Amino acid sequence: MKKDNTTGPLKIRLRNSILREFAQPPRVFEAYGGLGHIYSRCYAALPPGVVIDKDRLKAENLAAQRPEWRVYEGETVRLIREGIGGDLPIGLLDLDPYGTPWPAIKAWFASERNHQPTFGIVVQDGLRAKLQLTGGWDVADMRPAVEKWGVAATYRDYLDIVKWMMDGLAEANGYAVQRWTAYHTGAMKAMTHYAAILARTGGVS
Repeated sequence: MKKDNTTGPLKIRLRNSILREFAQPPRVFEAYGGLGHIYSRCYAALPPGVVIDKDRLKAENLAAQRPEWRVYEGETVRLIREGIGGDLPIGLLDLDPYGTPWPAIKAWFASERNHQPTFGIVVQDGLRAKLQLTGGWDVADMRPAVEKWGVAATYRDYLDIVKWMMDGLAEANGYAVQRWTAYHTGAMKAMTHYAAILARTGGVS
């Protein structure tokens, strides 16, 4: 899918909005660091966190941009699953994959790390454009939603579906969604932004 680079101001606004939910500045795990624009506008004053990019040159630039952060070059989902940065008390997981974020979110919950009692997830999700074309049957993470909601709904009702998916993952891992924001944006409304604050409930199913 062609990258939609028109959503930058809204990405910044959403991230700065969720940062105001924290009593203390959180450490951030930026799973797709890219060119570092979000860091410059949102995260530069925060405690050192973790950033990943699979492109070597981008990773080198990110390391120069934020020398106190832990910077990794590699495939995001694999590194999260392996527990990269797992000792840090991460307060905000930032995902901007230009595609599906769900493998990374699932890897986060499944990985060995210092899971905080309250933390945030903020996402730019590019999956909706693909759902318009295929209905989601060829996207493994969407199959439960297709079975529950039907093929046509995966595109039409995607805002409801991502909330349902986040609620399910949170509950399965002993959390509940306390705050939720979601909207479509970008060219043809193909991109979806959402953010959640999750709080531990004490039980894991």
